[in-house]
Amino acid sequence: VSTQSTGLSDKSPSVERLEECCKRFSKAARHYKLDQAFDKHTECIKQARLVSLQVLLKKQGSTRNVLNLTKDEVRNYLARQTRFYEAYIVAEAYNVSDLVPYVFRMAVIEENMDYFEDYRTVHFIGSSFFDDI
Repeated sequence: VSTQSTGLSDKSPSVERLEECCKRFSKAARHYKLDQAFDKHTECIKQARLVSLQVLLKKQGSTRNVLNLTKDEVRNYLARQTRFYEAYIVAEAYNVSDLVPYVFRMAVIEENMDYFEDYRTVHFIGSSFFDDI
C-alpha cells in the first residue's frame, strides 16, 4: 500500500485530496483488521499517519513534502527533522527501523534533549542502545 496507489503521485495534492486519502487508508485499515490481515492493517495505519502529517504541514503553510520520498530523501528528512514525532511517522511509513543514528545526531550533536525524551516514550532504552550510540 502506498500513496501512489491512492492517486497521490503528484508532489503537491490539495488538502482536500489528502484528507480523502487519509479517510480511505483508515477505512481500509478497519477492513483489514476485521479480516485479520494485520500486516496490511498496520501498513494502512502508517500511511494514514503519513498523509495526516502532510495535511498538518500544508495547513501550517510548510512546503515540506513527506509523500513518495526516495530512500535518500527519507534519510535526509530524518537527519534534519528536529521534532521526533514527525521523524517517527516518516520512519514508520518508509520502514526505517534504525533511528539510533538520528537520535544521536539530534540529542548528542544538536543537544536537542526533547527529541531524546520523545524517543524514550516510544522505544525502550536498554544498555544496547548506548552501545549502539
